[in-house]
Amino acid sequence: MENVINQSTSKIKGTLFSNADLRNLIVPLVVEQILVMLVGMIDTIMVSFAGEAAISGAVIVSQYIGSKNTENASLIGLVIAAFCFIFRMPMLHLFYGSVEPDVMQACATYFLFTLCSFPFSGLYNAGAAIFRSMQKTNITMIISMIMNIINIIGNYIGVFILHMGVAGVVIPTLLSRLIGSILIFF
Repeated sequence: MENVINQSTSKIKGTLFSNADLRNLIVPLVVEQILVMLVGMIDTIMVSFAGEAAISGAVIVSQYIGSKNTENASLIGLVIAAFCFIFRMPMLHLFYGSVEPDVMQACATYFLFTLCSFPFSGLYNAGAAIFRSMQKTNITMIISMIMNIINIIGNYIGVFILHMGVAGVVIPTLLSRLIGSILIFF
């Protein structure tokens, strides 16, 4: 009788996921999350080459938008985004009115393009969550790699070749999120 109980218990425990299944699920997920964080880190590094005003702008704006939880995007998120879009300059002046004009311009540019990228980031995250639930984390990892490659190459071109300042950093971020959201749905 005890042997039957042990066999049925091991079947219950062993039928969900094997160690190989877990490894195949978790490794791409961890790599993907590292790559997602890498986009922001690379932007911060590349902004440092865009000049002192761009560094200040990226740091100031990133403090406010960096904590956004894109997985809970909903109608209220759209309302907040619209509010931020319409009142972005008054908000930036309210919080940082005493900064130099070139710093304020860098803040405004970074804030505008980042606001525009949030819907694409939300779409990517929603699609990635679906793939994760289907245990297909390798797909999200590959798309995240593509997004990072686009972002890194775009940053290099925008900052070092086109000398676009903070726009040369944030436009590739917008493009990488746009392309990532398109790829996740295909």
